[in-house]
Amino acid sequence: MTDSSLLDEKYDFALLGTSLPLSILSAALARAGFSVLHIDDAEHYGGPWASLTLKELAGLRDAHKGTRIEDGIVDIDISFPSNSEEIPAELEAVNRHFAISLAPTLLPCSGPTIDVLIRSKVASYCTFRLLQQTAVYSNEGRAKDAWPLRTVPSSKEDIFKDKTLSLVDKRRLMKLLQQAAPKAPTEESTSEETAESSNTASTSTIDQLKGSFYDHLTSSDGPGFSARLASDVAYGVALCASPNESASAAMHRIQRHIVSVGRYGNSAYLVGQYGGAGEMAQCFSRASAVQGGTFVLAHKIKQLVRIQGKTEEQPKEGILPRWNIALDGIDGSCQAGCVIGDTDMLHRVNPAASSSKPGGTSRQAMGILLLDRGMRINPSPTTTDAEGNAIPIPPPPETALVVFPPLDDGSDSGKIGSVWALQMGEGTFSCPKGTYLVYLCAALPQSENDLQTAEQAKFALAHARQGVLQLAAASQPEWPADQAQQHQQSTSDSVTPLFECYMVRESATSTGGEEGQRRTDERKKELEENALLPVKSSLGNLATSLDDATQQAEELYWLLCGQEGIGREKAEELRRRQRRAASAYAVGRGLGGLPESEGSQSEPTEVLDFFPVSEDTDES
Repeated sequence: MTDSSLLDEKYDFALLGTSLPLSILSAALARAGFSVLHIDDAEHYGGPWASLTLKELAGLRDAHKGTRIEDGIVDIDISFPSNSEEIPAELEAVNRHFAISLAPTLLPCSGPTIDVLIRSKVASYCTFRLLQQTAVYSNEGRAKDAWPLRTVPSSKEDIFKDKTLSLVDKRRLMKLLQQAAPKAPTEESTSEETAESSNTASTSTIDQLKGSFYDHLTSSDGPGFSARLASDVAYGVALCASPNESASAAMHRIQRHIVSVGRYGNSAYLVGQYGGAGEMAQCFSRASAVQGGTFVLAHKIKQLVRIQGKTEEQPKEGILPRWNIALDGIDGSCQAGCVIGDTDMLHRVNPAASSSKPGGTSRQAMGILLLDRGMRINPSPTTTDAEGNAIPIPPPPETALVVFPPLDDGSDSGKIGSVWALQMGEGTFSCPKGTYLVYLCAALPQSENDLQTAEQAKFALAHARQGVLQLAAASQPEWPADQAQQHQQSTSDSVTPLFECYMVRESATSTGGEEGQRRTDERKKELEENALLPVKSSLGNLATSLDDATQQAEELYWLLCGQEGIGREKAEELRRRQRRAASAYAVGRGLGGLPESEGSQSEPTEVLDFFPVSEDTDES
């Protein structure tokens, strides 16, 4: 047994599970001065967002065979070329080089997540790469030998350079982007305020759009795009999951895309290294620990019970204890004023305490392919010069996104909508040298929530898998690295994955508007009555899940602090003022000073905030 002195007697908050929303919340609460106890019965951080080695991924499968898997995974299966369940020796030897994500994501270059990464200074712990290329796959209307990918023009520069678009299409596309663009920033605005302005500029016009986005794009009352251009924009820029996705929701994503392009390069998205979201969860947990948060991993909770008896008066310091917690392997117990936990972990610990539902759920089909070469986005260049000398073929991109639009053929694959294929090479530190991880992700409509098994997910993703292997066949093998030269720049018509993994995931559906307010009111009531909040992550859309997690953490923060109204408004206003002052100094380096209205007033430092902006925070 471990000495109980490692734990304090009382904590303001106990967090169960290290999912990304709870890790962000943990860091925010600890930074605000609350005492935080953060527990996870797994040996790794992240929960449903975790980044795992190959052995850990295989262990996840082995530990839950025949039973419903926790951490949002309904079913999972892994296979190797030999049809063996054992990891091949050559992959086992480089096991530590893997950081396989259970929740592959894209990070918008502008938005709530990148804002919080900077304000919290967790950005100094994380590393990212730009998403190099985005393309849409199509077999329709092309010659037999034609290249199946069309690269997506994502900026004004790309549109003007694209030789496949007619002048009319370029004008129509520019008009759409101008319609979605936020208002021009004022002289005192910062890049973050530009992103915030997207919530006000053009929003009323966008919110008035009716019907599906695809129908809007092809309508004579709308942009009037051709079917091809509408597909490229809907699935390659707006990243729609289905042709039925609402026009307003898709236009808001395009709006976010516009303010993101150019901030860190000619791309709207970043790709996290070392597994992405799982690494981010660990970094926010580290930030919490630096601020005094206590973390306990790989210990199961043996007791989580409400403290009975007469209610005490609010203590002078901290929050009134309402829960008693005891851990396996640690003597004694501790108390917490409030418990916030991932629904799966809460259910394992105390089914009665987790009876409250955290909102609606949806399912996703996901596949992971490890390849000995990467997908080529552009056609293979000429391999010899005019004199017949061999020209080295450039390697495939380290990061790339290929979107497979929905099929309309009545098959199982046609039921799931778009499939996103995210490629991550060795430069993302997610896989060994000479290999590439390709994640296949598809959000399922509510009608397809009966998808239960990994085998069903594999069949549903079959067309995307075939397309990925077709694109990879145009590249040279790179694995094993010491044998790559033996291939003599040859390519193969057949590519066999080094391993394949398929799973069905379940997550919360993100809510807003009246439904979101209703859910907030329910949470507030449950918090007042039980001092308990169940949390379920939203993992639906590749491009929005990180921002959903950050917004979920902030909503919980203000709810727990009891200042979701006026306190939050004051904090956001203070943020805007501090950004303007920091921006003015950064541009002018202090020459001429700040406007009197900004520089002469003392800032109300007592305002509570969700990761307040500090004077030495670099907002660039």
